[in-house]
Amino acid sequence: MLQLVLRRKLAYGDVADALGLDAALVRERSLDAVDGIAPDDVPGLEPEDRDRIADYLLGQQSASDRQATRELLDSHAPARTWARLVAAGLRPLAGDELPAVPGDGEDVREAFAALDARKVAEGRDHQRRSLGTILLLVAGALVTAAIVLWVAGVFDGGDSADDSTASTPTTTATTTAITQLPATMAQQVNLNPPKGATGAAARPRGVARLQVEQGQILAVLAGERFQPVRSSRQTYAVWLTGGGQTAARLGWFSNGEKDQSTGKPTPKTIDSKGKIAGTVIPLMAAKDLKTGSEVQIDPSKYTTLVIAEETEKTLAGTKPGKVVVSGSLLR
Repeated sequence: MLQLVLRRKLAYGDVADALGLDAALVRERSLDAVDGIAPDDVPGLEPEDRDRIADYLLGQQSASDRQATRELLDSHAPARTWARLVAAGLRPLAGDELPAVPGDGEDVREAFAALDARKVAEGRDHQRRSLGTILLLVAGALVTAAIVLWVAGVFDGGDSADDSTASTPTTTATTTAITQLPATMAQQVNLNPPKGATGAAARPRGVARLQVEQGQILAVLAGERFQPVRSSRQTYAVWLTGGGQTAARLGWFSNGEKDQSTGKPTPKTIDSKGKIAGTVIPLMAAKDLKTGSEVQIDPSKYTTLVIAEETEKTLAGTKPGKVVVSGSLLR
């Protein structure tokens, strides 16, 4: 149902006519599908407000109703939180055409501006430990942006399942849902360039907030000043390394390249200016570099979160390519 509404941009009534259903039933099923994306028990958010927000994100409101919903989102933090959760789930279907949630992107921009002001005041142009402001703001914008693509052959030819050099990250069976971060893991990971980096290589920076949602450990990552991706054969990948473990590649950032299975552009998670805003990265699943399948991992066994610049050649290997930024996962 959501595919008809989002991909084909059909009104509830149009879908109803095409399927021979009542428009009210189409709306009900669409709202039920949206409710399955995000929690339905957000404190301070009434069910009717959730329905209004869902209609808004699905493009089903009149101009006056859209304005009223935007005013609700602008003035009510629980509404914004729920809208961002839903938007993150819908974006793989809708791409960049979802209606904006008021405040999207502002949190991260303001956080980096605050960081710059503080760095100037302290005279520490090369130290990036003072990221508390970003931490709080990114945590408040949990899913402002979309999803890191699983590494599954976006490049022509993809990774070879027969690659004899590939190794497998240590897998961990998860029998119980995680309710809190392991004691050894930091809540905030400051991502900085390698020591000694100069020029453009010294400019990228980022911060990741680690937290537990629905039994999974997630990193909510924001970054800026990355070199823009100029080629379909270049990307940035996210890795976990260290701790005596085989490096685990979690996924890569999309710059809008085509999905090989659908031929359609993928939602962007890094923009043309090299900025990453509030991207959610699951830390408990990686790609088995032998089989190409997803495997479960224990992120608490690793010591470092890495964003590396990758090419088709380096993605066929078992280690990060050129490290752009990295930070300690340890508390």
